[in-house]
This record gives sequence, C-alpha cells and structure tokens, in this order.
Amino acid sequence: MTEVSNRALRLTLIYLVFGSLWIAFSDQALAMMVDDPQLMALLQTLKGWFFVLVTGLLFFLLARRALADQKELMRRDGLTGLLNRGVLRDEIDDQIRLLQGQGQHLALFFVNIDGFKQINATLGQAAGDNLLLQLASQLRREFEATGPIGRIGADEFVVTMRASENSSQLDERALRIMACCRRIQLPQQTLQFSCGIGVSLFPDDGGNARELLASGAVALEQAKAAGPGQYRLFNRAFSESFEDSLKLVQDLRLAIQERSFDLVYQPQFAVASGQVTGVEVLLRWEHPERGPVPPARFIRLAEQQGLIHDITRIVLEKMVAELRGCDLLGTVLQRVSINVSAQEFGFRDYLDDFFQLLARNEDVCQYLQFEITETAIMSNLEASLDTMERLRRMGIRFSIDDFGTGYSSLHLLKRLPLHELKIDRSFISDLPHDANDAMIARTIIVMAQSLKMRLVAEGVETEAQRQFLADNGCDEMQGFLLARPMPVEQLHKLLNGG
Repeated sequence: MTEVSNRALRLTLIYLVFGSLWIAFSDQALAMMVDDPQLMALLQTLKGWFFVLVTGLLFFLLARRALADQKELMRRDGLTGLLNRGVLRDEIDDQIRLLQGQGQHLALFFVNIDGFKQINATLGQAAGDNLLLQLASQLRREFEATGPIGRIGADEFVVTMRASENSSQLDERALRIMACCRRIQLPQQTLQFSCGIGVSLFPDDGGNARELLASGAVALEQAKAAGPGQYRLFNRAFSESFEDSLKLVQDLRLAIQERSFDLVYQPQFAVASGQVTGVEVLLRWEHPERGPVPPARFIRLAEQQGLIHDITRIVLEKMVAELRGCDLLGTVLQRVSINVSAQEFGFRDYLDDFFQLLARNEDVCQYLQFEITETAIMSNLEASLDTMERLRRMGIRFSIDDFGTGYSSLHLLKRLPLHELKIDRSFISDLPHDANDAMIARTIIVMAQSLKMRLVAEGVETEAQRQFLADNGCDEMQGFLLARPMPVEQLHKLLNGG
C-alpha cells in the first residue's frame, strides 16, 4: 500500500472514531442535562449542524492540502524530487524576465553521468536509480540556493545560476559539479563516477528557455564526444554538425529497418603458403543522397544511439545467407572474422538476444571469429571474460583487433580465451623505414609467438611491408597489396581458383 493510501486510511479511521464518539456521548450528555423535549429537539438540530460544519471545514482543509500536494507533485520529478522539464522551463523563463535589461547572464549547466546506460544495464535499474538519487541530492545541497535545478531526462540534470561570461567562473562551477559526481558511490562497488557537462548562456546562446535548453543539449553532446569527465560551452559550429548527425541517425534507423547494407569480404593470407586462411566481414552503407558513409562514422552513431545490436544482427544473418548460398562456409572457407562492439559484451539485454541469435545458427559458430578491441574488453573486464567464455563454449574464437593501441598486459592476454592478435595498421604503414614501428612490430610478433597465438597484420599495402613481416615471422596478413574487400561473388571466384 502506498504512503498516500496509508494516509487516507488513517484519516478515515480518525473520522470514524471521532464521529462515533461524538454521536454516542453527545446524545448521552444532552439527555443528562435537558429534560424539556422541545429544547432537546432544538439542541439535537444545532448539534447536527455543528457536526456538519466542523466536518465540512475539516474536509475543505484536507482537500485544499491534497490539491496543493498534488500540484507540487506535478511540478516534481517522481524519482529525485527535482523540478521536471516543463516546470524548469517556466522557471528559466521567469529568471530571464528578471535579468533582461540588466546586462547579466544566466548559465545552464547540463549534467550527464558518463556511461549511465551501461551501468543501468549491467548493475540493474535499482543501482541506476541509486546513482540518480545521490547525484540529485549532491546537486541540491551544493546549488539549490543559486537557482532552479531540474531533471530533464533519464540521467540528465540542469543546474541554473546567474553568471558572468568570465570563463574562470564557469570553470570553477563546472568543477564543483564534477566533484558532486565523484562523491556518489554504489554499495559493494569500487567504481569511480564522472559526468559530462554542457553549458549554455543567456543571452548569447538563446533568448528563452526553449533555445537555451536546445543549446545546452548540443553542448552536452559536444562534451560527451570529447570523452568522459569533460565540459564544453555551446559552440554554434558544433551545433550544425550535431544537426547533421541527427539527420544521419534518422537515415540510419531507416537503413536498419530496410536492411539496406552491403557486405564485403577481405581475404587473409598465410605468409608461408600464400593461401587464403580466412576472411574479415566488412559492412558498407551506400546512402541514397550522401553516397558511401564511412563505417567509422555510422558505427559510432549506432553505438551512441543503441542501434549497434541491430546492425550486428544484420551482418550475421546476411553473412550466413551469402556464404551458405555460395557453398563457401565450412568447405573452402574455415574462418570468418566479424567485428563486435563493446556494447554486445556489456549490456545484458543485448547479450540475451545475442546468444539467441547465435543459437539459431549454432552450426556456423565453429567458423566464426569475433574481433574485439582491447579497450572494449577493459571497459568491463569481468563481464567480458564471462561473455567470452560462454561464446567459446559455443565454438566461437576471438581476436584482439587493433592490438597495440590499447592497454593490454601479458597477464591479461593470458586470462583471455584468445586465438589471434591483429597488429594495428598504424604500426604497419611506415614499415620498414620507421625504427620505432619496426621495433614495436617485432615485439608484438614475439609476444604472439610466446603466447602461441596467431598474428595477423592488417593494412599491408607495399611489398616492403610484406617482406618485413615475412622476415620477422608474422603468420598472416591482409591488405590492399594482397586483396581488396570484395563482394561474395568475387570471393567465390577467388576461393575456387577463378
């Protein structure tokens, strides 16, 4: 039973007890004091009216209080008790009216907990709500006296305060907000939390609440794009880029709905024999107006918008259909590598669907190899280890993509169920002329050999690079020198000697 229901029940019981006592004892008291029947009748009537007036006044006061409480609740966010978006917008407009003509500025600080969606997905909604409540409490304690504070989204807060254009003052207040975020903790967790902050200023970035809220949201996106724990002032040039990204996201959703992506396959070759040992599946998106969209751009947008799992599903289903259709999978082709996002490993909802998708194609799992970056694994190491072990039992192999650009240790590499390392192309492009890159490449080759892992060099584009890698014991390589990414029909010809 809710607190409101409990309160209503208590009031009803009090009324019933008081009414019953009044009726019982007031009649007895009158009978003891009055003998005249006419006077008794008059007093009984007056007593009844008195009871009606008292109870009517009581109900009026209770109803007025209930309506006031309801009105206040409608102004507040249900979880944190902060102002909701609509009320905050009205409060900002009121602040602007007070400041107009005074030459003063109003600053809106948009606050967003870094990685909140992943925290919510991996630790559960209760943990996420705990974080929001703690941050709301910290912000209220620190800034409630400076201006209205509201919660306008799942994990987005707005702190308002009068300010100057002095950047040092804005820096100081942003640092205070970041300190609030660092103070929040979860029971039995050692996680350190950070937040991104976007700032919009009246009148520079908008003349009313609607414009300032829109500008602040763009500034927050700019801060999030810069990385965890960053803050940014609204930048109009970024706003135009942001609007373009929003349009591209809409187009990406439509492309996913219509499955309008193409797959190409880049062969990988054994250094010793020159034979094709496997292929890497690469995704291509031909936009109807923009032309080819770089994968790095639309994959990043898909991860930000929670669309990456839909894209992975399309890649897996199209790959299985195409390679089966050409009778390549499991015959002349024994290994197919697919890039997998960190989100596939970190979100419980994604994982459940991910495993179901693989279970429906259980016969092809033995030929699949997932490429995942060092950074993706380290973002949630224990969860990644558990997921990789479950996938390994299904027959799937693993490769560390872009090896050398992250922060893997030998101890970590020994813990992971890995079959392959892929040396990042940034260490290949200047071989053999760059001494540092040559030293790094040799070190990674020796490391892979000592760990008994296959080493694949990607981005091989010159004969000098190929010769250097062959001389130093690299197992396999891929790149434009050997074969460009190709559609499945061309791959079929290559693998069948065409």
